Amino acid sequence: TAIEMPEHYVFLNTFPNPSNGDLFIESNALIESLEIQDLSGRVVFEMAPQKRKVQIQISQLKNSFYFLSCLIQKEWVSRKIILN
Repeated sequence: TAIEMPEHYVFLNTFPNPSNGDLFIESNALIESLEIQDLSGRVVFEMAPQKRKVQIQISQLKNSFYFLSCLIQKEWVSRKIILN
């Protein structure tokens, strides 16, 4: 039997993680908006890709933990990313 997925199920994949500055982001739906926040909650990178696959270059950020948030189907989906 097929596994039932809710209609609003959002798939979000980020790789490589840890990253050395190049980050690939993939979703099954349009990524309307994308933000990266540092641990204090400050937005250090933002864009509005309007695509399902995005490649970003964040080597200008210092090595640390960050939170990647993507607005997909009117819902913010977050992932923890490591830059090293």
